[in-house]
Amino acid sequence: TAAESSRNINRESDNIARLRVSNMQLHGRDDDIKLLRSKLRELTKKKDGDEEDAAKNHVGEMILVSGTSGTGKSALIHKGLGNHAAKSGYIIASGKFNDRLLSPLSAFSDAMTCLAKYITVEHNKKGGLSSGGSSIATLIRDKIQNEFDEEDAEQLRRVLPGCAELLGARR
Repeated sequence: TAAESSRNINRESDNIARLRVSNMQLHGRDDDIKLLRSKLRELTKKKDGDEEDAAKNHVGEMILVSGTSGTGKSALIHKGLGNHAAKSGYIIASGKFNDRLLSPLSAFSDAMTCLAKYITVEHNKKGGLSSGGSSIATLIRDKIQNEFDEEDAEQLRRVLPGCAELLGARR
């Protein structure tokens, strides 16, 4: 039927698109990739250090990449860090600024939505991310509900609508 033919074409084009992205070469970005991987190694060394000390001091680090639209930042990160970050236990949360929304925090909101989805999907898939005690999703939700009054939590829900499940229900 026409519908089956259309689905097959869509599957084939999806496979072609994935093939192109996975085989993509980044020309002239070797120094950038080396820098990103170097920073990832630094973070991994810190992570493998004294985890208790890091947790007590609320130490957290991230790598931020910025630049003009269309310069290949997303491709650089996914090609340069993707597998290396995953093997080291890191999550790549990316966001794009949507100039149609005229919202200055849209890229941040997009990235936090990506991270929240990862956390809640892993929470639901495994019944919790940790082997004992509360899951990360539950710990985050409890911390937000304990630290923010309802008005502030509602502001977070407005700025980060994709994080609603992680932020928890309204009280």
